[in-house]
Amino acid sequence: MCLCICIAQYLTTKLNLKMCQLLDYNHCNGRHKVDFKRIIPYIQIVLILIAAIIVFIVIDENEKGNAALTVIAIVAAILSLQQSIEANQKTEKALKLTEKTLKLTETEQKIRDLEKRLDLFYYPVYDYLTPITSLGFGNLNDKRADFTRALSFRYLAIGDTKEKLEKFLDKKGKTKEDSSEMKEVLKNDISTCEKAIQEYQKIIDKLNS
Repeated sequence: MCLCICIAQYLTTKLNLKMCQLLDYNHCNGRHKVDFKRIIPYIQIVLILIAAIIVFIVIDENEKGNAALTVIAIVAAILSLQQSIEANQKTEKALKLTEKTLKLTETEQKIRDLEKRLDLFYYPVYDYLTPITSLGFGNLNDKRADFTRALSFRYLAIGDTKEKLEKFLDKKGKTKEDSSEMKEVLKNDISTCEKAIQEYQKIIDKLNS
């Protein structure tokens, strides 16, 4: 009887250590979910041990004290395991929340960068190259001022747009075709940025849903 109790205590201790190792393994390997299929067999072992000890208690009256201590040890191990699982679940939740927050922050920053690119460079330059006959003299001066200011942000241009714009500005005797080609380049870049903003906004909406 004493041997059985010792074996039960040993297996209980090994069970608790194994559960802790499984939980730690998930964290160390970047896993956020515990594989409960691996845990269930060990829980079954605990239940079998409890049943066996109850039988021994009934059969052997002289070992009631030791058997009771073993049952207490097993129950304590189960409670410890439960606490470990609950702690792991809380950690999972915290990790998911952190990942979500980081993803939101990153995506929002990308939108701000694109909006900055559009507002500081693309929109003013494109507007300046778009002739509007209804503009008064004062408004035309404003467009020129916006255009001049936007040129200082040409480093925000996508790809080789900066080089194309500089080549266009340096060219003498610009034709209507030259302006149209430059506007088309700017228009394509603007469309690319606006579509990217829409896609990033969808990601944000999904994360917030």
